[in-house]
Amino acid sequence: MQALIPVVKVSDKLFLSPHFGRAPEFAVYEVEGGRIVDTHFVENPYAKSEEHSGHGRVVLELVSSLNPDVAVVRSIGGGAFYRLKSRGVRVYRSTDREAIEAVLKLVGGTGGVAGALRGTLDYNLEVSPFSVEACLIESL
Repeated sequence: MQALIPVVKVSDKLFLSPHFGRAPEFAVYEVEGGRIVDTHFVENPYAKSEEHSGHGRVVLELVSSLNPDVAVVRSIGGGAFYRLKSRGVRVYRSTDREAIEAVLKLVGGTGGVAGALRGTLDYNLEVSPFSVEACLIESL
């Protein structure tokens, strides 16, 4: 499984970016057998783009080229959520600040995936195409 997380690097830590499309980088975690086996980073060349027309589309093309199975976000707009979902990507919102905390909960942590996620990722929230708040989720 490939898990994609939009991140901001601060010193030696990775934090979940507050905005999916404006994240400076995307961390891609390769997960096998409940373990992280590889991590690589992809720069988002559109993070500081002044151009708003088509910005989301090109970021989604970049993300889609990475072939993620799962995306873990702090917030994401309705358009990006629906486009990812239509490409088979499962989208989760995390309230964790650090990316590693969110991915460890995703891959199992303690108590398996469902147990690890129960307290920190929201499930089955109704998705509004007009909402850009951090509330767009699909459950495991």
